[in-house]
Amino acid sequence: MIADTGEDALVYCPNSDYAANIELAEAWPLLVERVAASKTLTKTPTPARALCDVAALLVCRWPKR
Repeated sequence: MIADTGEDALVYCPNSDYAANIELAEAWPLLVERVAASKTLTKTPTPARALCDVAALLVCRWPKR
């Protein structure tokens, strides 16, 4: 949809009268309940690292360059 303030994406339900801006749309969570954590929370020092390197370290466990 093109509005006076610029382009915007809308979502709607074809079975009701619900419609909203995609950034403000309400939805049910995909998971009813989260599973328990498989590891305990730990702090990982990341001095002098870029954010993408930190994410790779924590999520993917990529080897260091």
